[in-house]
Amino acid sequence: MGFALNLRHFLLRDLLLTKHKKTHFSSSFPQLCKREAKMAATEQQAFQLKLNPLTGESEWVVMEKNPREQEDESLRDIMAHTSYLDMLNDTDRNRAYDLAIRKTIRRPCHVLDIGAGSGLLSMMSLRAMREIVSSPENLPKEGLVTACDSYLPMVKVAQKVLQLNGMDDGIHLIHKRSDELQIGLDLPCRADVLVSEILDSELLGEGLIPTLQHAHDHLLTPNVETIPFKATIYGQLVQSTFLSKMQDLHGNEILASDGLFLSPVGSKVSLSLKPSQHAMHCDPVSAHLQMLSKPFKVFDLDFWRRPDDHQNIETIVKITAEGKLQAIISWWVLQLDKEGTIFYSTAPKWIKSSYNNLGGLGNFFGGLPWCNHWKQCVWFIPGSGLSVSTDEEITVQAVHDAVSIQYCVKRNVPGSEECCRQMNSADLNLFVKPERIALLGDKDWRSAMLAVGRQCVDVLLAEPFYLANEGMLPWQNLRFWNERTLLAPLLSETATIMPFKGILRGCAMYLPDLWKSRCSVKDVEGFDHSVINEIMGACGDRQDSHDGPVLPYAIWQCGHNEEISEDFTLMEFHFAGEIQRTMGKVTVPLPNYALCHGFVFWMDWVMDSKESIVISTRPGQGETYWKQGVKLLRQPIKVGNINRKLDGEGVSSFASSVQVGGVFDPSTGLVDIKLDFIT
Repeated sequence: MGFALNLRHFLLRDLLLTKHKKTHFSSSFPQLCKREAKMAATEQQAFQLKLNPLTGESEWVVMEKNPREQEDESLRDIMAHTSYLDMLNDTDRNRAYDLAIRKTIRRPCHVLDIGAGSGLLSMMSLRAMREIVSSPENLPKEGLVTACDSYLPMVKVAQKVLQLNGMDDGIHLIHKRSDELQIGLDLPCRADVLVSEILDSELLGEGLIPTLQHAHDHLLTPNVETIPFKATIYGQLVQSTFLSKMQDLHGNEILASDGLFLSPVGSKVSLSLKPSQHAMHCDPVSAHLQMLSKPFKVFDLDFWRRPDDHQNIETIVKITAEGKLQAIISWWVLQLDKEGTIFYSTAPKWIKSSYNNLGGLGNFFGGLPWCNHWKQCVWFIPGSGLSVSTDEEITVQAVHDAVSIQYCVKRNVPGSEECCRQMNSADLNLFVKPERIALLGDKDWRSAMLAVGRQCVDVLLAEPFYLANEGMLPWQNLRFWNERTLLAPLLSETATIMPFKGILRGCAMYLPDLWKSRCSVKDVEGFDHSVINEIMGACGDRQDSHDGPVLPYAIWQCGHNEEISEDFTLMEFHFAGEIQRTMGKVTVPLPNYALCHGFVFWMDWVMDSKESIVISTRPGQGETYWKQGVKLLRQPIKVGNINRKLDGEGVSSFASSVQVGGVFDPSTGLVDIKLDFIT
């Protein structure tokens, strides 16, 4: 029982600290941002939030518009963790936008590009106008493109891309938020056409509605044409024990049968999911889904006119199969042109495969090739779900504010109880991620932690999994080692440290979808983007000498993937001693013929000195709970300890093994990994 109390204490402490920081930011952070924004405008600087992996704290890094050479590495690290490269590799997205822009822009006009990114949509717009006139130099003064972006690192990238393509003289690029733009200062007049791509997986999370509202009020003409023209959100009701584990902590604690509850009934402390949608690739879990309804429309959002802050829409949905309603899966479809002939969808594959049968709806793009910048969304029905019967009608209520969507379901009969996920203002709401809920309710994980707790006498015990940050690499959980070192003066000489050690392990991987999404770009719909490859840490052909980064991914969410080597151990970190520089090197055989795209790394936590209790973050073991670190190769390499004849043209050799080296730097908390293939 002492262990359970300690576990709950540390969990609540971390969550309370997180909650406190968020509360503190919500009151003082806007004022700080306004003050720093004014400084940035004057001093040509901006601030980037960066995580310190050893302390868990976020710190502000000054980004210069004209960085010094030594700052380039920091900029590369920041940009490699963004989704811009993945978006530029989404050929369906790019093609759909280009078709819609060419179709919409039929005369020289003033185009406003909000959230310009690399400048791709701006260049498409300027090209469309230049193709209308006899020659580019004859473009009338009405032919104007204004582009804005608030993210300074990307503005720097866009400047290089525009210069490379000879379009920097025709596109006015501004480092500002769109709601900071002023007619007469930043724009000569209101814009006739709006192009934008400020969408997240939920559609609204990047501030789409307030951005459109301000633009229509202050920046656009009354009869503005927009690309996209509108978006439609769709949903589908599902049963899934797999998804239910990610939200029903209390139900899984009962099944664990250990008598301990982090989410007891009636408690004023609520440990649960935030009442919001959660972005997730749903195709990998399709085998764990039972569809309880056909897809249904949730609501439309128009770009061409000022959207409302709030919509409350009720839809009657007919149940197609008996079961327990446990989640709503949603996605969106963009209609890019006014006539409704060009579409882009984030639907899962089981929906996208039916689009080809929707005659008369024009060109559909997106949905089948894997991409990581947009996913589907999951809304979890609270508790154990709602039992439903075939042909029963369910009322689905969808409510959105300026930045998010929430759902509520109930039977379509008078007096039925609603099944909603709501916050009780009287409770202390402690919100954690779905993966964390699944982990805390996992029977095997709880058994392992309880076994550790029974060994406690004079002990420093921790659960070194910091899941609050979305972009953490496996070894950044070595923050525990740093904190153990800080606590050294308080520990007795005989104190037991649990976990006893951490082991950094890995294996070679076949990752065609992930590699393609991170591949270097050059021609993107006719525009040269090769200058971005180094700064984005792209795979593929690059002229620079910089090694590719290790990036955090949940392997089970990364499209097609296969392990092509045995697991290997790279380094061990012994927590009985204080934090120190650690190195490792191992030669890994690659005996089977395959194509290697990269390596995946994870941590195994050995909890006791007898090494009898190990909690692994390996892909395929609790795959929904942790992210792994992925190091992709510059080029895929054929591996295999064989010589084979190819089409009678002699012998081709393959890499038979690889030497993997790693160094952990205790001053930064970073691990540097090098690969050397042996043919």
